[in-house]
Amino acid sequence: MKVNIFCVTFLIFVFARNVPLGSAITCYQCEEVTGRHCELNVKQVLTQNCTGSFVCAKYIWKENNITTIHRRCAQHTICEEERVALKPNATLIHCSTCNTTLCNSAPAVISHSLMFITTAFITISLLSLV
Repeated sequence: MKVNIFCVTFLIFVFARNVPLGSAITCYQCEEVTGRHCELNVKQVLTQNCTGSFVCAKYIWKENNITTIHRRCAQHTICEEERVALKPNATLIHCSTCNTTLCNSAPAVISHSLMFITTAFITISLLSLV
């Protein structure tokens, strides 16, 4: 019985954490070739207040041997949109989203999909103990 209560509490916490909040969040906003402020010193770049159900996004493109990093507010589907919008001679190296203030500052932001898969795996593992 204790394991079931733990599992339910854990699931509620994780799903509540992954649901975008109704209030606005603030994200870093920049687009530069790597090696500059947008990559190395993100705390010196502009911030942007997101509206509605927008999330913070970070994605990196490599085109003609030039790597460009992007940080901004975006729809939660931005990574799928960027993958579909493949450009000639370009590669999408990284794309992730997050839903807390200034969360797109890290070198590698954990995406919602990865968080969901990890949560599902842990939940299934815990349920198998019952």
